[in-house]
Amino acid sequence: MDCEMCITSPEGVTPQVFSLTRISIVDWEGAVVMDEFVKPENPITNYLTQYSGITPEMLEGVTASLKDVQNKLLEILTPQSILIGHSLNSDLNALHVTHPFIIDTALLFPHPRGPPLKSSLKWLCSKYLSREIQKGSGSTGHNSVEDARACLDLVKQKCEKGKLWGTSEAAGESIFKRIGRAIRP
Repeated sequence: MDCEMCITSPEGVTPQVFSLTRISIVDWEGAVVMDEFVKPENPITNYLTQYSGITPEMLEGVTASLKDVQNKLLEILTPQSILIGHSLNSDLNALHVTHPFIIDTALLFPHPRGPPLKSSLKWLCSKYLSREIQKGSGSTGHNSVEDARACLDLVKQKCEKGKLWGTSEAAGESIFKRIGRAIRP
């Protein structure tokens, strides 16, 4: 799953309010199960096109509300479904839902310098899948279907290669383990 958001709070107001404008869900084979544009309740003040990929033209004529999307999710997801995505907390917050089973690639593939840093999905795909995503001309932003498939492929690779694959532990001995073995004066 991947969602795109736009800002709906008045300019200059903090904290900024991000509202759902697109949701995409793919199944285990990568087939699109849901790809919906959403009309936010409040007017959009910044489309964040360079990040969201959303333009005013894309939302022309869109009538689906957040409530409509939530109802569709109830039809698609079961309590046993496993949601896979990148920084899913943002997506779930935008959807105003919770789910018991998630796999978050931002946590599954720890940043090389450790928390609270998180690697971008673009970087993870380049490093571990040898695939370029989000390669638009700088103003086209993300494609939520492409991002959902990328998360799925990262999780499939992790399942095939083992739990240490994609972590600093996989490259060699952790510096903390080495220090722990050192003889102290």
